[in-house]
Amino acid sequence: MSLKKTMLLATACSTVLIACSHSVDNQVAVKDYQEPILTAKWISYQCENGVDQKQAKARYHFGEATAVAQVTLGEEILTMDYDGDKSNPETTVFSVGDYSWSISNNNAGQSPEKEGNGFLTLTKNDTVNGATVKVDQILKKSCFPVK
Repeated sequence: MSLKKTMLLATACSTVLIACSHSVDNQVAVKDYQEPILTAKWISYQCENGVDQKQAKARYHFGEATAVAQVTLGEEILTMDYDGDKSNPETTVFSVGDYSWSISNNNAGQSPEKEGNGFLTLTKNDTVNGATVKVDQILKKSCFPVK
């Protein structure tokens, strides 16, 4: 490898390390306001159906101005913010990009480890009757905490 390529690679690697070093858990970078999620306890769920079915893990942080969840999808960890547009009195929804994780809201955010009926979805474009529409692919369905 030439000296120029080596220096470029070293610069890129050090930039990434500096950007992520203070906020990494299992190689997952989070934004500053999301950092409290890194110390939250993981909750194991048993799921019924979906593309990535059987089990899920999630953890939550409800702060004064923010609420954050992390959910496992295979080996990937999705860090999601509270989604007020999709949430309602019965359901709390967290989203990032095209992914959404919803859980029941029986305890008003006070005991997320007791909330169930978790769904992990991926919003995709699909063609229905010649028109492009957004559809939710269910990745995990009917997820309830394992006691």
